[in-house]
Formats: sequence, structure tokens, C-alpha cells
Amino acid sequence: MGADRKERIFKATLDLIAKRGFHGASMLSIAMKARVAAGTIYNYFRSKEDLIDALYLYQLEQLDQAILKGFREDAAPEENLKNFWIHWLFYYIGHPKEFLFLEQYGSSPFITKFMLSRKDPRMVPAVEYLAKLKQSGYLKDLPDPILVGIFYGPIVSIAKSFIAEKKRPSLEEAERAFNACLQGIRKN
Repeated sequence: MGADRKERIFKATLDLIAKRGFHGASMLSIAMKARVAAGTIYNYFRSKEDLIDALYLYQLEQLDQAILKGFREDAAPEENLKNFWIHWLFYYIGHPKEFLFLEQYGSSPFITKFMLSRKDPRMVPAVEYLAKLKQSGYLKDLPDPILVGIFYGPIVSIAKSFIAEKKRPSLEEAERAFNACLQGIRKN
């Protein structure tokens, strides 16, 4: 599939899901919004479920690229955690449709058996790094769901608040929020 056509289909799908939800975004309405023939989508995606799974994986790739900016194996743990956290927050605030889609998909009936059999890929780079830091003794010895919740939960909550207000936190505000989260998970 041409990259431009695929991008248009993904963008149309995101736009329609943001406006109408998963069930309100029919393949016909996606095709019309993407300016492709209705049958064209079926040349590349077996079903709406297949299209939404592909869009989810594509959005995860975009997110990974954003949150991994500045990550260095030789950097201090606090610096890498801060980069993950800040980039994640600003990616979500700067891409509200993508954020909404990732959050909706992760808890929707559209999630397929294939996707359920995988770890939540939104979390893989951060979770692996958190586990490594926990094992090294840098982070508190908390169960992984709690550790991830303290690290990731505020990103979601803060992003939702700023998106709703159509505002963006300053870098200083984001760093202060990160530092508060880090205090909750760092071993002292």
C-alpha cells in the first residue's frame, strides 16, 4: 500500500473514532474521509478489527519514537526516567486523538486475542527499564503493577487535564510533576 494512502486511512480512522467512537467509524465512512474507494481498504485490511489493530501498532511505534528520545544506556537512571516521563506526557498532550485512541483501544472490546496475548506494548520500554532499576536497587521493591501505576498513571491524568483545558504545562511544571512521581518510586 502506498504510504500516503495508508497514512490517509489511519488519519481518517483516528478522526472518526475520536468523533464517533469505534462503532461509529464504519469502513465506508473511513474510506470516504480518506478519499479512497470503499473496497480499497479491504485490499489491505481483512476487516475493521484488522485495520484498528494495525492502527494501534502504528500508534505504538510513533509513541515509542517519542518517548525514547534522549534515552542512553550510560545515562543516570533519573535522567532516563525523566526523559521517558516528560516525552510521554508531551506526546500525549500534543497528540490528543492518538492518546485517546491508545487509551480507548486498550480497554475496548475491539482488542483482539492477538493483542491480549502480548504485554501492553505501550509500556514495554518503560516497564523493562523500571524492572531493571528495581532489580538494581534504585527503585522501591514494589509489585510491577504498582510501580507502573505510580510512574504512568500521573502521565495519563495530567495529559487528560491539560487536553481538556486546551493548555500545555511548562517544562518546569512537567519536571516538578515527574520529581513528585520519582519520589514515590525511588528507594532512599
